[in-house]
Order: sequence, then C-alpha cells, then structure tokens
Amino acid sequence: MIRSIDVFGHIAFDYICRVGELPEKNRSTRITEMGRFFGGGAANVSAVIASLGGKPRLFSVAGEDFISSGYASHLSSLGVDISNVRILEGMSAHAFIFNSSKGEQITFFYWGVSKRMGELEIPDDLEFVHIATGDAEVNKRIACFSDFLSFDAGQDIYGYDRSDILEILKFTNILFANEHEMEFIKERCGMSEREISEMVDVLVITLGERGSRVISGKDEIFVPSLRVNAIDPTGAGDAYKGGFLYAYLSGGSLRDAAETGTVCASFIVESLGSQTRLPRKEDVEERRKILRESLHEI
Repeated sequence: MIRSIDVFGHIAFDYICRVGELPEKNRSTRITEMGRFFGGGAANVSAVIASLGGKPRLFSVAGEDFISSGYASHLSSLGVDISNVRILEGMSAHAFIFNSSKGEQITFFYWGVSKRMGELEIPDDLEFVHIATGDAEVNKRIACFSDFLSFDAGQDIYGYDRSDILEILKFTNILFANEHEMEFIKERCGMSEREISEMVDVLVITLGERGSRVISGKDEIFVPSLRVNAIDPTGAGDAYKGGFLYAYLSGGSLRDAAETGTVCASFIVESLGSQTRLPRKEDVEERRKILRESLHEI
C-alpha cells in the first residue's frame, strides 16, 4: 500500500553551468552550457515520489516567482500537494551550480525567502516525514512532531552543531547522507559509523557513481550504480531518496528501496536539471530488470 509522506525543505531554482574545469582563485573559466531549472531538495524528492505514483505533501516557503515561473503548476500537475507551501514576498531560494568535465562540482546557494522557513506552521499529527535538509532549529521542531522520520543530511549539515545533529538523530528512523556528509557527521559528533547507525533504524550512505550502502542493525546491503550516459549529477541524490522512500512506503524491502532509488537516480543524471527526466513507475520497473541482471553477473 502506498502511504502519503510529508516532505519539508527547500524549493529552489537551479542555475546549472557546465565548465571545462573549475577555476583557481582570481581566475575565470568559460561556461560551455547553462540553464535555469526547477530544483530544491524537498521539491525534487516530492516530484520523484509523485511521478512514481506516490502521495507527497510539500511543506516549504517560496517567493512569488514560484507562481509566476510555472513551478507551482508543474508540481501540482505531477500530483504534489502544494497547499502547505507558504508564498512570501521576495525571491525563492536559488542555487548556482558549476559542474566540470572532470566530475567536480561547486555550488553557491542563496536562501532567499527560505531563511523564513521558521514561519511555517507545523502540524502536530505528522506521520511519515522526510526532512530534505534545511535550517537546524526548524528541523528539530519538525522531528519532535514526527511519528516516523527520514532525515537527509544534505549540504546544510555543514552548518549544524554537534547538539543539532544528535537532537535530530534521536527521532530519526532513516538517515540519508552521501560519503562526504557522513564523514562530517562522524567528525562533528565524535562518533564512528557504527555508533551513528545504532542511533537509527536505517542508515543509507550514497557513494555517487559507485552506488550505495544500506545499513540496518548488523545487516548491510550494497547496490552498485547503473551505468548510463550521465550528463549532469544535479538532483541524483534527491531522486535516489525519492525512489527509496516510495518503494519503502509501498511495502518494499530495503533492497527493493535501494534498487528503486538507484534506478531513479539513473534517469535524472541523463539530462540537465533535477526534474527534467522524471521517471514513471513503468520506466523504473523496466530499468530495474537491467540492474538486477547486472547484479547476477557480479
């Protein structure tokens, strides 16, 4: 059975630029391709879940540009419930992302009205919640009201204090982090990976093009990435989380969830933008067969 999920976090506009190489300090470099795309961690996760047939409810703040740009109607057409998105005077968050031909990436993030996320009304009857990074104080409040919490460390984690992280982990059932974010959490908290995994039911560590690890108790699952013609990594992590949560909420096993997340990410990297190539359920099922065949060959 597909359960609904409440997703908290950023709505943003992504300016994605491709460059030959990232410049050194006080140097410039030529942009070979660029575009403006719909993004933001919470919106990306919600879009993937809805595209697969899930029922996400998005909680966020956005500027008037969320409406005028067509972003709001885009999410609604996918099936994302945006009735809890608060529209404020000003600009939505903007991300300026630079990807090099060597696979390096650097991002500059303008919070815009997202800095007022604390003004959101948080219901006290939240059941299944995914926090797609964001402000630590706001997220600690959300965590307290959640019956089941999925927490995405995300790039905002680097601004969290040790006490912030530990407070949220007390309520966390599923923790998502890429390998760099995981190293930071370990260092900031002074804990080992094993100690952190023991604080949550499920720890998911994404490894980029190498795949992902899923740790639950003494069990660990590794799922390699699916080889595709990758164009842009932006949003791949969000797609993985959206696919993982959709499968998990539909009653799938942790392996089912990890494989679904892996396949969803493989679609997103095939084009520029986090929501340009959203997979449908039938697309995922077909490509998942290819992934499983490759696993049997290993």
